[in-house]
Amino acid sequence: MKQPGIAVLGSGRVGSALGRLWIDAGEEVVIVASRRAARARSAAEFIGIKRSTTRYAHAAQEGRWVVLAVVDDALPVVVSRLAASKIDWRGKVVLHTSGYHTADALQILVRRGAQAGTLHPLMAVASPEEGVRRLPGAAFAVDGSKKALQVAGRLARAAGGWALRVPPDARPG
Repeated sequence: MKQPGIAVLGSGRVGSALGRLWIDAGEEVVIVASRRAARARSAAEFIGIKRSTTRYAHAAQEGRWVVLAVVDDALPVVVSRLAASKIDWRGKVVLHTSGYHTADALQILVRRGAQAGTLHPLMAVASPEEGVRRLPGAAFAVDGSKKALQVAGRLARAAGGWALRVPPDARPG
């Protein structure tokens, strides 16, 4: 079976660290996106891939699994912009790494055909390098549709961690 390509939207500490851990585990990270071209290129280099972009919708189009690793405050804006794009969301799994928002933050993408969930590492990291060192062994709070939970579990394991089911009413949001 062909590996699903992972698009990482967000080039910060968590997105970069997870991308690198996934590549090291043999997952296929196909592209990384950031608002700034230099940050996107730097994240791609750190992760070990060639493709980067400043266009989040372009990146999301490229991946069958889309991981939104943006800051909590930016998540609603990014999701709204993605929903307004011409992407066919059917068959895609979209996960976000926010500790604040539930899987419901992706509801507009679900209405367009995506499977959605959460993949929040329960570990603070100060840099991508520290994330690569500290995330293995960490728990990842997961929730969402059945398919999203399967993908979140696989990606948590690929990062060296484990999935912990956290229902929406147990989240701070």
